[in-house]
Amino acid sequence: MQQPPPIVPLAHVVIVHQLRPPELQTHLDNVDESDHQIDSKLSSNRFIVFRNISFDKISVGHVSEARKVEDTENKGIELNGMIVGFNQSGCYSESVLTFRKMHSRGLKPNGTGISSFLPAVGDFEDFILGSQIHGDVINMGMESDKCVSAPLWICMGKAVEVNICQKCLMKWTHSIKTLAVHNYNLIFQTQVSVPTKPMDSIASASGQTSRPYFTAFSIFILSCFLAIILLVFFFSPITPEPLELPPASSASLLATNSQLQRVTKLGEGILDKPEDVCIDKNGTLYTATRDGWIKRLHRDGSWEDWRRIESDALLGLTITKHGSLIVCDAEKGLLEFGEDGVIVLASHVNDTKIRYRFADDVIEAPDGSLYFSIASTKFGLHDWYFDVLEAKPHGQLLKYDSALNETSIVLDGLCFASGVALSVDQDYLVVCETWKFRCLKYWLRVEGKGKTEIFVDNLPGGPDNIKLAPDGSFWIALLQLTSGGLEYVHNSKALNHLVATFPKLLERVKGMHTKATVVNVATNGKIIWSFDDPHGDVMSFVTSALEFEDHLYLGSLNSNFIGKLPLNGANYSSTE
Repeated sequence: MQQPPPIVPLAHVVIVHQLRPPELQTHLDNVDESDHQIDSKLSSNRFIVFRNISFDKISVGHVSEARKVEDTENKGIELNGMIVGFNQSGCYSESVLTFRKMHSRGLKPNGTGISSFLPAVGDFEDFILGSQIHGDVINMGMESDKCVSAPLWICMGKAVEVNICQKCLMKWTHSIKTLAVHNYNLIFQTQVSVPTKPMDSIASASGQTSRPYFTAFSIFILSCFLAIILLVFFFSPITPEPLELPPASSASLLATNSQLQRVTKLGEGILDKPEDVCIDKNGTLYTATRDGWIKRLHRDGSWEDWRRIESDALLGLTITKHGSLIVCDAEKGLLEFGEDGVIVLASHVNDTKIRYRFADDVIEAPDGSLYFSIASTKFGLHDWYFDVLEAKPHGQLLKYDSALNETSIVLDGLCFASGVALSVDQDYLVVCETWKFRCLKYWLRVEGKGKTEIFVDNLPGGPDNIKLAPDGSFWIALLQLTSGGLEYVHNSKALNHLVATFPKLLERVKGMHTKATVVNVATNGKIIWSFDDPHGDVMSFVTSALEFEDHLYLGSLNSNFIGKLPLNGANYSSTE
């Protein structure tokens, strides 16, 4: 007669399960060979003993001992225990072998096994291996309601470049959403119709109707929520900090005067977003447009299509003392336009291409060198508002030495460096920091050379371009960075992430198209005059203001013309 399987004392089970190193190590060293053979004699309801034996042997590093315990009748349960043990002890390769053995035998890991194994996948720096393993786990995880995307993302992040990781995770997020929508539609097409009853009546309906509805609906909502969270926080183009907006001041309380609605429209319809203007000694006006043209307005009022390059990023410009036109191309760098063509003056700084930076405005110094601003070293012209939302100092002031043909960094860590102007005595520069709502003074003369101080702060808008006026003061174009009532967005990192992720929200928050403001600032930093179009009815997003022969010439990124405003008889608003 066949002998019944021996009964293992419960105390032994408890001891094996509860002991921890070093006590466990001592206990396991004293387990005789019969412990390894108990499994073949036990009935199926005794599997917990051997799962714990194998788990605890693995926990103290006895992989070979655990392998001896593995060969049992209750393969699935014990292999699950081994997976957990291997992963907790850091034996990831053993965990993979065990998992594959289960898979080849048609055995499925339970929830504990999957939950333990998934983090292990994330520790593989071999992306191909991690993907193969992850592919097997996905189906099992979905059946067990496990979220299985994050570990593979960790694996990808360690094994490949971040942008590849982001693309893969984006596809995975899309797959989750697609699967949820498919399941939702499948259930409603085959079992129930879309209910119109209130939620409480649905909850009280029969299980055959309400339960599938709530299951599908919950999966759908949860999947969409997960997709949005992943999209907003993992694929957001920014890593924001809260932005401090300037406090109310006499400048921000200036009475509106609508003077910018009185402008004459020069070149209307033939200019595509002329951002800046400059005028040479002969009175010829130059502007650069989004379609790559440098256009000239002659004294007789005729326009000339003078030069064109393949670019949609031409911004600030200036005339040198030799008559050359210097233009900032946000992608190519610093360009010189002459009668013989175009020359790239500065495309690198410290071996880094300026096209990965954001050249914005330029001015010539007395020694012939060119100082030009880099608005952001992280974001380009078409993504410039991300710099505002992120609120981190990525701007620079660079110097191009024509004698040495070298470009160097003068100031770093500026808050969206935009306009640059030279003082009337040529002893200092003024650099605008747009989302800091201030302008800095950088000294060029020997006594204070290299020193930086605040020229004006708490401006009632973000300063863009700045131009020297004939009397030594400065004209500054101010941007309404945020739409009225939405200023609170900049105080929240989560809201900044959200706005940066969805283009329609981004356009809603931007306020540049809602207003136009230009101020005149004295050499002591005091605002003297201002002009505005309070609702952007005629001009908005004004980016530059140049005074010439008692007129103000206005560039804009939201217009198809240059605005010309007579200063004589204008109704100024003053802080005095």
